[in-house]
Amino acid sequence: MAQDLSGHIDFIEKQNTLGSPYNIPVYIDLEGNINILSHHSNASVSIGPLAHTIWTRNKSHYIKAKPSSHFAFLEQEGDLGWIEVKRNRWELGLGLEATVASNVIAVGLTPFKGAREIMIRQTKTMDDKTSGPSLPRKLKEISDWQVGDSGTFQRYGGVSVYAGLSFSVVNILTAGIVIQNLFSINIRKLSSNKVQLMIAEENLKNRRLQAGVTLATTQIHFLSGHKVASFFTLDLENPDHHKLYRDAVKGKLHLLQEKLPQEAQRMDWKGTEKKAYFGIPGVAGRNFQRSHYDFETEDDQDAMDVKSRKNAGILLPLRNHSRIVYQSDNDVTLFWFSEMNKARIKELKKRFLTPGKIIGAEGFDDLAPEKRKLGSTVTQIGLSFNRSEFEAITPEILENVLDNFKQRCVEFNLDCKRKSKIKEIGQKLKEWMSGSWKDVRASLAFLMMDEPALIHAYVKTLNIKKRIYFKFLNQKYQSLEGTAAINY
Repeated sequence: MAQDLSGHIDFIEKQNTLGSPYNIPVYIDLEGNINILSHHSNASVSIGPLAHTIWTRNKSHYIKAKPSSHFAFLEQEGDLGWIEVKRNRWELGLGLEATVASNVIAVGLTPFKGAREIMIRQTKTMDDKTSGPSLPRKLKEISDWQVGDSGTFQRYGGVSVYAGLSFSVVNILTAGIVIQNLFSINIRKLSSNKVQLMIAEENLKNRRLQAGVTLATTQIHFLSGHKVASFFTLDLENPDHHKLYRDAVKGKLHLLQEKLPQEAQRMDWKGTEKKAYFGIPGVAGRNFQRSHYDFETEDDQDAMDVKSRKNAGILLPLRNHSRIVYQSDNDVTLFWFSEMNKARIKELKKRFLTPGKIIGAEGFDDLAPEKRKLGSTVTQIGLSFNRSEFEAITPEILENVLDNFKQRCVEFNLDCKRKSKIKEIGQKLKEWMSGSWKDVRASLAFLMMDEPALIHAYVKTLNIKKRIYFKFLNQKYQSLEGTAAINY
């Protein structure tokens, strides 16, 4: 069954601070000499302040999504209303760095605090004013929310410690650890008088290695975390619930736990993240990330792999592109996610239309609009396979899969039509057939995302009914959400 995994984007963003410590160019050595902009070249030890500051704020509007069983470019239906997404995030910290051995070795420590706020509201028109994105301090402020409106409000703090070895402007290697505690509140309006309140506390530990220069850096992170979450349902017409809400947002969770029934969740995770950055920090650059996470709850042990790329800096438009593979013992889910402002049709084709068209999803072969500029755009594609569907592939069936794969590649004039490419992919699939499900599921899923013609070939060869989940939120065309059949 197709799934929406966009909630996991939130998990990924919480694993790291948005900013990192940087030098304030004022230095003092052991003799009390003060230097501005650079260390004293002969000083054996010098100390200077570190700062950790960052602030981002943005707002996006999308026409409200209309349910659909196929994709199409439609003119907007103004009476459906709009979706407004407000985001705000800031971090602030101040610390010290000491350099020794003629500034070759540096050690730093920076305590920090931060906040992350996201509010999703429905409005009748794009110009309607809404509150937020700050946390509602009183429950009555949620009375004028529409059903389905939600907000996520997080406060976090911690400490960053590092030790580095450098030469001139080159960071040879920096090792560090970031320990932080995160308090999170999520609010969702369930009905005209019911509100779901989720309160969670998370402890995160992130061990980091980094190398490079200012314009190009590489990092590897080793993560571990623990989360305890409690879910409550509040009644807007109950005065006692208004008082309990005020106490809850002040951190007095025990009062809610004593008075109201709750659903509790616990989760532990470990992960690795490999990152690269190229560009001018704060101005124009790109982040690339490859991540793996293992989750453990009371009932399940799942895993998630992520490949993503993002623009960074004030001169570049918003471009967040992620491919997620969520894995369990019984199935695997493939998920494409893109978020863009000032989007153009060329980018929409690459990230959304072309993969859907090659897979064979109904409506994705619709002609692209003449408008080149699409404004703010969010796209999602989700597709799941059962473990049994992969294990049903025998060597004989695999040959049929490869034949259908070749036909699809030729039909769309794709790079995979080359004999060498088909041979390479066929060899991988044969090797994975003899491997364990846990070892090969992520690699197989990412291969399918790289080569969507392979998805079509699997579905066609096995003659199975399969649907993809899709979401298209746009500022200029009618937003759509639903599931579309894969035709073959």
